[in-house]
Amino acid sequence: MSAAQPKCARPYASIHWQPSAPQPLSAYALAVTAGAIWLAGIYGPVGAALFLAACALLIAVIALVVMAVINAREARRARERRAALESLATVGLGLVRAQPLLTAGVLAAIVAANLVGSKRED
Repeated sequence: MSAAQPKCARPYASIHWQPSAPQPLSAYALAVTAGAIWLAGIYGPVGAALFLAACALLIAVIALVVMAVINAREARRARERRAALESLATVGLGLVRAQPLLTAGVLAAIVAANLVGSKRED
């Protein structure tokens, strides 16, 4: 070790494994597997296959409902954004029509600031 690096009894003390909580989908998969094994013991492979098919259909329906809710939220947000942009454009056009000299002065100030301002790029 070099002099610049401190000596540490445990060099990887900050890197350690922490167990995480089981994920809901993992718990669902384990429950489906356990149910299929249990039903295979009672009804045979046909019962287990029907149970697996029903569980696959259930998870597909749940995913479909979740995606429909997310899609509805995004559509509502898009409508709100569009309405806000339209109102902002209406206010801007109203200001241009009501105060043409003020608008020309603001545009001239912006152009002048861009022409005269610092050319340094960070």
